[in-house]
Amino acid sequence: MNIELAQAWLKSQSLDAYFHYHTDPHQSEYLADHWQVMAWLTGFTGSAGTVVFTQNGAALWADSRYYLQAEKQLEGSGIALMKTGLPGTQATDEWLKEQLPEGGTVGIDPNLISITPYFTTKKSLQAQGFELTPVLGCVEAVWADRPPLSTSRVKEHDVLYAGQSREEKLTAVRAKMLKNKADVLLIPTLDDLAWLLNLRGSDIDFNPVFMSYLLIEADNATLFVDAAKVPQSIAKDLASAGVGIRPYNSVLDAIASIPEALSIWLDYGRSNYALYQAIPAGRNMVKSALPTILMKACK
Repeated sequence: MNIELAQAWLKSQSLDAYFHYHTDPHQSEYLADHWQVMAWLTGFTGSAGTVVFTQNGAALWADSRYYLQAEKQLEGSGIALMKTGLPGTQATDEWLKEQLPEGGTVGIDPNLISITPYFTTKKSLQAQGFELTPVLGCVEAVWADRPPLSTSRVKEHDVLYAGQSREEKLTAVRAKMLKNKADVLLIPTLDDLAWLLNLRGSDIDFNPVFMSYLLIEADNATLFVDAAKVPQSIAKDLASAGVGIRPYNSVLDAIASIPEALSIWLDYGRSNYALYQAIPAGRNMVKSALPTILMKACK
């Protein structure tokens, strides 16, 4: 349990409170060790939850699956357990209202919250007299021995089992883009991306996915992934399908440099707020669910 380290960092940044959601930049529920921040901060190892901490206090919200587990794992930590779904359980903004002076500033990692929840949380905090602001660097500053991202290799998922080639799937997605008047589509969710490109990975235990983003345009696509994870044979096949490879961490720069005339399709419920921040103001946006969600549901 390392919440005290995070609280010390909070003081050094002149922030009054900080939100942390159990997720990764791809809004995953099951996480690689690198993103098991909540477990490291609090000792709670459930697959869903929210922790909010101030300079002097902390509370963790868990649903009914984890009431007993959270009680046991938080015992003696000083972190209050908030049982989501039970009558009388305070919402995060209500709890903060009792903890902070009016006008307090609440930080949040923009990589770990999707766009719609960010604006919803911001609005609810403003109603209580607080300001939500994107802040990077908390975990990086305090978790000295944080596990690195996986370097496991990406594998081909044979079309015999996939049912369609990646070229066929990309063609179908581009037809959806045309219908929705979108020039560029960002795929941020790992399961959708693995399905679309007929690739599999092992970056997360028991989940056949790998850390990556996919940016699709009318005539080409870019896979943002650690190139060392992609065997040369797969990179060659991807290139034949019009899919290039760029470094995983370069996705924000790529989004920021999309030509002004192009419309961008972004799923506000599945894309993290940092991706939204990278888009220059005034762009024509298509705010709709990913086309792959229903496509991959058809067997």
